[in-house]
Amino acid sequence: MLASACGPVPRPFQPSSKANTNPLIDQGVPPDVAVNPLRGTSIPMAKLVTQSVVDEIIRYDIVSYPNDHGASRFVLDGEVIDAPVSASGQPFRQIRWVLTTREGIATGMHVVPVSGTDFEWDFGSPKIIREIGESTAEAVARLVLGRTATLKEDRNARAGIWIKPISDAPGDGNYSLTRSIAFALSDSGMKVTKSPDRAEHLLKARVQVDSPESGLQKVEIIWMVTDTDDKEIGRARQRNSVPTGTFDGRWGQSAVMISMAAVGAIRNILANRGKQALTQGKQPLRLTFPGGKKDGDLVIPPPTLILN
Repeated sequence: MLASACGPVPRPFQPSSKANTNPLIDQGVPPDVAVNPLRGTSIPMAKLVTQSVVDEIIRYDIVSYPNDHGASRFVLDGEVIDAPVSASGQPFRQIRWVLTTREGIATGMHVVPVSGTDFEWDFGSPKIIREIGESTAEAVARLVLGRTATLKEDRNARAGIWIKPISDAPGDGNYSLTRSIAFALSDSGMKVTKSPDRAEHLLKARVQVDSPESGLQKVEIIWMVTDTDDKEIGRARQRNSVPTGTFDGRWGQSAVMISMAAVGAIRNILANRGKQALTQGKQPLRLTFPGGKKDGDLVIPPPTLILN
C-alpha cells in the first residue's frame, strides 16, 4: 500500500520555473501524454505499472499510451529508487516521475512512496499497482489540465463483475481459486458483485490438469470474461508444468499468486471492451501469458505454481 507516513510525502508535480504556460489549454487541443516503461524494476512489473498509469490518466479525458513514439505533447518517465525500511519494517521504495514537454522542458516532478513486502512488489500486487497509477495520474492531470481536472465515471467499477464459482479444479482449488481471484480483483479496484443479476460482466474459469508425465503435470487455467448474455468478450490463459500431485490437496499461496497474475489480463480485457463493441463480428480478444512472443500478448509476471 502507499505509505504517506514514511519518507517524503507524495506531492503533486512541482512546476518547474522554466516551464511555459500550457499551450494546449489555450489552443483547445486535447493534451496527450506518452508514458515510458518504468525503470529500475523487472520488465513485467514495469509494464504493469506503466499500463496502470496510462489507464488512470485516460480517466481524466487525457489521451495517453505506453512508450514514447515521438508525437505526444508530454512525456512521462519514472524510476524506482530504493529507500530505507519503513516504520512497519517493510521494504520501502519510491518512484520518481518526471514530466517533460516534447521540447524536453521539465514541467514537474512527482514522488510516490511505495511500501509493501518484496513478494508484493516482485509479483505485482494489484493494490500497489492501482494506487501507483491513481496517485501518478492525479498529479499529471492537475499539471496538464489545471485545477479543473476531474475523473470520468468508471462504468466498469460502478457495475462490477460476478465470479462464477469454479467447479473443475482438483484438491481444494474450487474454493481457494474462486476466493483468491475475488480478493485480487477487489484489491485492484474492481467491484465484485455477489449476484450475476447486478453485474455488467461475468468471469468464468476452466482448470485442466493433465495426467502425470516424467514426474510433471501440465496445468492450464483459462479465465473467460463474458457479458450478461454469456457472450465471450475475451480470455486469458495461464499454463505451466508442476510436480505431480502439486494441486491434489490445498492450493494455499499458489491460488493467491495465480490470481494476482491473472488480474492484469482480466482488467485489460475489460479495458478493451469498448473497442470490441465498435467492430461487430470480430473474434474475442485473447491474451496468453506469460506471453511476450506474439504481438498483442500481455506480458505479466507468470504464476508460480510450484509449492515449497
